[in-house]
Amino acid sequence: MVVEGGRLVNAFNTSTGSNGTYVSEGTTYRAYTPKGTFSVVRQIDGKRVSKAR
Repeated sequence: MVVEGGRLVNAFNTSTGSNGTYVSEGTTYRAYTPKGTFSVVRQIDGKRVSKAR
């Protein structure tokens, strides 16, 4: 969320890791989001279907 002067001026859709595991194409991965500062590098308007299950 972007707040200016105590008012919400923008909100971003986000997906963060739950620290749980998931399997994609037979390989197990951990859903992890590290601490830090991030920037938006891509935005998809609409539905995106991931191959991860």
